Amino acid sequence: MNNRDNNKSTGTQSLTVGEVAEILVDSVGFWTRALGFFELFSVPGVMVHLRRWAFQDVLLVAEPPEEGAAEELRGSPALSLAFACVRNQIDEIAGVCAAESPGCASAPVDTPWNTRDLHVSAPDGVYVVMTAAKPYDPDSAAAHNLAEIGITPPEDHDE
Repeated sequence: MNNRDNNKSTGTQSLTVGEVAEILVDSVGFWTRALGFFELFSVPGVMVHLRRWAFQDVLLVAEPPEEGAAEELRGSPALSLAFACVRNQIDEIAGVCAAESPGCASAPVDTPWNTRDLHVSAPDGVYVVMTAAKPYDPDSAAAHNLAEIGITPPEDHDE
């Protein structure tokens, strides 16, 4: 039994430096295999700089949770991120996530604001939304929802 298991009943974690480094390695594997990032730079066991597309960078830093962290924050995501995708990537990423870490991702969902989203809980506790715009249909419910909040297409929009 490791320190992560020792304190599950109390809701606290006491991680060794080695366990934190292992979590970083696992996280890098998930982010690269399941979410399509690649490694730009790393300081082994300390920090990894990942990139997906231009300006879609993530720094994963190995840092044990602070002592005395608020009880209400335990078990909740430490971070939430959203990344733009091409629409046909959403189902592909969902499949890879299911193979890499079963149960970590929702089924892709269509939103009222005209995107297709995939919600992922990464093994490192980060909540990730992969999002892709859907084609604009001026007669759709999504177009109506957007118009209700003042978002309309340009006057010269091709129908």
